[in-house]
Amino acid sequence: MDRSRNVIVNQVIEQYLEASTWQMERIKDGIAAARDGKVAPAGEVFCSDSCEALLVTLNQLVIEEPAARDIEGVLDYIALDNPVENEKCTGAL
Repeated sequence: MDRSRNVIVNQVIEQYLEASTWQMERIKDGIAAARDGKVAPAGEVFCSDSCEALLVTLNQLVIEEPAARDIEGVLDYIALDNPVENEKCTGAL
């Protein structure tokens, strides 16, 4: 190994911070959009057609446990706004 452990650790930390910064910026943008009323109800975003398209895509993937928990969280959120659509999505998974 040509690089020292410190160099590798520093690179990993730098990459983590870059990814975290990007995610935090997107979260802040989303919060600002919500405050400005620039959001659509989940029922409009996740209509039957888009839900079916999403499920086709998801069923083609191998989903690891952390991602599965994220998907469950999204479905829980949809359930708050549109329980009927949530049942369609969860039933198809």
